[in-house]
Amino acid sequence: MHKHEPSEDEIERWRVLSADQAAFDAKNPGRSYAGPLFQAAAHERIEALREQYDAGDRVALLEAVHLCAWHELVLPEWAALKFMAAYREAAHARAASWDDVFGKPWPGKHLASLRRRRELILPVRARIRELLQHRDPPPLDEELFESVGKEFGIGKTLCQEFYYGPRTRSREKREIRGNTTE
Repeated sequence: MHKHEPSEDEIERWRVLSADQAAFDAKNPGRSYAGPLFQAAAHERIEALREQYDAGDRVALLEAVHLCAWHELVLPEWAALKFMAAYREAAHARAASWDDVFGKPWPGKHLASLRRRRELILPVRARIRELLQHRDPPPLDEELFESVGKEFGIGKTLCQEFYYGPRTRSREKREIRGNTTE
């Protein structure tokens, strides 16, 4: 996957959304998740999830439903129709389990290992950023990743992966599930 450079119009759109988000936050403390910036980002993610679902990633549908509920969005028609069809399959005993219609969230993966990754990724990133904020910051190199990795009981390669990527939680989920349709 290659990154696309945002156009001036896209940059301006996100600037406006950021300003609108700040105004929303001032009027709605504690509800940032429902503001225009977060909703716009969720809409974009939901469109990507539609492509993933169409490519066979059934868990993408549940993520789309989750994003709509979290960001107070109306469920798009494609997601509503697919959800209702999958729900009916299980509810009417045409499928043996919810996993049969929505997919297994972590097939063939060790949950304890996944939980540990989730617990460590943000603290590792925060520690590296903290070190880089010092008056005389260390170079962002293998030695730094090795040092921070030791603090958290992980290797330098995993520490580096936590810092640089996967770029999003959703991409991490797809990569862990083995669906890298990007």
